[in-house]
Amino acid sequence: MAIRRLLILPAVILAITATVAGADPALQLRQYESRHFTVRFEGREDPALVWALLERLESAYRDVGRQLGAFPGSRVPVMLYTDGKFPVHASVPHWAQGLFDGQIRLAVSWAALHEESLDKTLRHEYTHALIHARTRGNVPTWLSEGLAVANEGRGADHERNLARAADRLIPLDELHGSFLNLPSTQVPLAYAESAAAVDYLLSRHGAPKVRALLERLGESKNFDAAFQEAVGVPYADFRAAWMRRVIDYPGAGG
Repeated sequence: MAIRRLLILPAVILAITATVAGADPALQLRQYESRHFTVRFEGREDPALVWALLERLESAYRDVGRQLGAFPGSRVPVMLYTDGKFPVHASVPHWAQGLFDGQIRLAVSWAALHEESLDKTLRHEYTHALIHARTRGNVPTWLSEGLAVANEGRGADHERNLARAADRLIPLDELHGSFLNLPSTQVPLAYAESAAAVDYLLSRHGAPKVRALLERLGESKNFDAAFQEAVGVPYADFRAAWMRRVIDYPGAGG
């Protein structure tokens, strides 16, 4: 255990407790920083768990960065809700542990920080943060969500099956905006289509072209033009080919 502690300690550069005159010490804002992340939270403090969380975030930084060929130029802010619940005003699905809205927000109790499954959430939300930085926020939701699922380290078989079982697919060009604007009954399908479409994009055209697409989106707001330049086919042709794949080849593997 001592060796692990020595490995973690250099990653934590700073631990600050915000001081507010007359504030309840239990509710004071606390902040920890590693090389690439800043974690803030309220309430009681468990330094060992915060250090472990920062170490896992740094692992996501390395792994997802290698996959997408990009690394943010500044620390990524993380807000941790240690009671395991998002604020009541947050528009978040009840089942979600994390979201990205300019910073990574995690609704994870201290006890749940021990769970290995949390790594998927960290990689998912960090992918959103990295794509946002890479594209300056100029990215369709389906592409960001699909890449976030891909970088969790799991396959898209479940999502492909959901898409293939749907009575009607949602056209990808209708999945550029926030999924919160969709009818609630369509949200699961929107996520499934996003993961399946990105899985097809990666298998058909390869990761280097996806990296090139993200780079072009950081320079241009015209998605159709950026897609054709980076991927090498018109966006409309890709959409049609993917939809045919889903409809015409139900037994195919992507």
